[in-house]
Amino acid sequence: MSAKGNRIPLFLVVTALFWFALYSYVPTLSPYAVSIGASLSMVGVISGSYGLLQLICRLPIGILSDKYNQRKLYVILGMVFCAVSTLGMALLPNPWLLLIFRGLSGVAASMWVGYTVLYSGYFPPEKSVAAIGVINAVNLAGQTLANYLGGLSSQLYGDAAPFYLGFIAAILGLVLSFFVVEKRDSAKKREPIKLRELAKVARTPALVCVSVLAIIAQLISFGAAISFAPVLAKELGATGGELGVLSMVATLPGIVTNLLAGSLLARRFGEKACIVVCFAAIAVCCALFPFAGSLMALYILQFLCGAFRSALATLQMGLSIKTVEPAKRATAMGFYQAVYSIGMFLGPVLVGAVGDGAGLTVGYLMMSGFGLVGMVLSALFLGDYARKPKAAPATEA
Repeated sequence: MSAKGNRIPLFLVVTALFWFALYSYVPTLSPYAVSIGASLSMVGVISGSYGLLQLICRLPIGILSDKYNQRKLYVILGMVFCAVSTLGMALLPNPWLLLIFRGLSGVAASMWVGYTVLYSGYFPPEKSVAAIGVINAVNLAGQTLANYLGGLSSQLYGDAAPFYLGFIAAILGLVLSFFVVEKRDSAKKREPIKLRELAKVARTPALVCVSVLAIIAQLISFGAAISFAPVLAKELGATGGELGVLSMVATLPGIVTNLLAGSLLARRFGEKACIVVCFAAIAVCCALFPFAGSLMALYILQFLCGAFRSALATLQMGLSIKTVEPAKRATAMGFYQAVYSIGMFLGPVLVGAVGDGAGLTVGYLMMSGFGLVGMVLSALFLGDYARKPKAAPATEA
């Protein structure tokens, strides 16, 4: 194995630390915001700011990454913004400042385009979906550990502990990120992408279709499971540790389903069939959330919803660059991740606003409806690029 190949495990460790730093405080963020005076609508805006800043930043980052043929820089910057955002939230317990620093965590998450393209660059294009499955599994492993330890630290050491935990992970990841090896193309610098070329990438049929579906998927994920499931759990009397478990069981199955979705399931059934099934299952889970009635029932729903959400994310991310030439992959990924950030912003804002006006039950039923819309659109508009590969014709001996 080459020296660059030997650096893959290090890069995966950095990836896990990056997502640990972004998610150590997520289990307790919404209940914490309520405790310092935020309304449900404000909680939605705080949670949604994470997606809004990604919407603004991700495409420019993808374009710059392609222009300068540079991915490692954004890995490092991701850790820097993680450190700043977590430290700010730890030291300044105010709803409006929480909004600002949560937004900075969205800037950090925008750097994910650099991570995904750097890692996929180790592999040929035909293995892009499987490669994304591996890095997404590591992503979720970091989130899972962060969710559990973050919730537990809140219960044991107070509300600020999860933020400090994320800060420590960010600093460790920052140090290690300097040792990441990037596999570069031969050209050190490319011509800036022209508006016409950007429009051409953005009009790639597969990319457009998958991006619209990803908006719906992220809208449901951030509106239902990530932002407001902890509020439902808190109403059932959950402790900080139990909130950590709630978030952990949402990410834990993804470690396995990411690997299966990116390889075995996609090859056997085709991405299209898998995506349709995932949306249908998520719709059912969302409809049941407000009627859980107990923490155990909520855990089960989070587990099932998390399994299908993570499989859906891997399938969609792999498809987003499957038909795009390598030189434009970061731009395509930046476009895709920027567009799906619309859902990350709208989901919490919609559920928060509806929750204040009509109750969280109505908000969750609305998310279920979006799941059904995603199912129908997937069945109607995903093309041949997302179908099961045809078997090669038999040849005579």
